[in-house]
Amino acid sequence: MTDFPAGTRSAFARAVSAEVRALLGAYRLSLRDFASAAGFSSHNYLAIRLRDEKPFTLDDIDLVCAYFEFDASEFLRRCYENHIERLWAEADLERSRGGLSAVDDNLGAAASTESAIEGSGEEGSI
Repeated sequence: MTDFPAGTRSAFARAVSAEVRALLGAYRLSLRDFASAAGFSSHNYLAIRLRDEKPFTLDDIDLVCAYFEFDASEFLRRCYENHIERLWAEADLERSRGGLSAVDDNLGAAASTESAIEGSGEEGSI
């Protein structure tokens, strides 16, 4: 596994960048074209985030959502659902190394709650 810089320690931050990379591929957008059209300051700024050298900010996520016409909650749901297996694998690896970020702890709690809701037959989402 790649050793990520401290700025992208959480598996969820990496899931966000993975989802953006997946969207760029699905829509066949070049990094340069997307960065310009979505309003990023430069394609290099975006490339740093897509390489997981730094995490996306909320403002960055807002630009991505506006470009693809997603609601922020829909985009974050996609990040979570499309990369869940990787999230859990990385969280397990971090646990085995003795470190786990608060974001990963929150993801585990959300998944437990979601499983409980699904198991009870209640309608709704987290």
